[in-house]
Amino acid sequence: MAPDPLGLRQAFAKQSANDKAHLFVEFKRRGIGLVDPAPRTDWSWLYLAQHHGLPTSLLDWTESSHIALFFALKRVAGQKRERQDACVWMLNPGELNERGWRFCNVVVVGDEDKEARGLLNPYLHGKPAQWKVEGDEPPLLAIIPEHVSPRLRAQRGAFVAFGNDEDALNQIVVDANHDKPGTSIARPFVIEYNAARVIERELDVSGVTESDVFPDLDGLCGELARRHDSGTP
Repeated sequence: MAPDPLGLRQAFAKQSANDKAHLFVEFKRRGIGLVDPAPRTDWSWLYLAQHHGLPTSLLDWTESSHIALFFALKRVAGQKRERQDACVWMLNPGELNERGWRFCNVVVVGDEDKEARGLLNPYLHGKPAQWKVEGDEPPLLAIIPEHVSPRLRAQRGAFVAFGNDEDALNQIVVDANHDKPGTSIARPFVIEYNAARVIERELDVSGVTESDVFPDLDGLCGELARRHDSGTP
């Protein structure tokens, strides 16, 4: 699940292949001294980069509906909530992979899983993408990564790997519904503005808060500030 899959790949898609590779190499070069233990593979580095805000070929999802609600309704302390409805998108990852790859499994990627990592090479920064005819885009791929960081573990993170087409998910959803009415690769669930405050309180009571989703001092301070600010939820 994610707050909204529409258009979230634009920052990455607008970069050239050289820029993407340079950005990723620079992240690894400067990040190696900030991570203990250091990731063992480029894919582990990529998961880490995505969860700390670097533009990548990955789009975040989560296996948890509660975590999805948290991100859809997330409010910064001192800021009023925008007077508009929120939205959570529910993804059928097996159906997404079935449409693009003709298998319905979700790819689970580990450091030692050479077959899975080989499948993902077309999406990896700085690697030549050997995929069909030059210029073709590899299909979107739903994957479940290793939990290489506390954030990834706490958020029960999952990803959809993209090529360079930021509109690919939109188009797949449209095409799937056209080819097979009733198909639900991705479906939106609207959360009305008036319900946001109640759901935020229920998430707090359930233990789905900033300090749980971001298990560090930043998360703790964000939670305390939000709970005790004077802003309107």
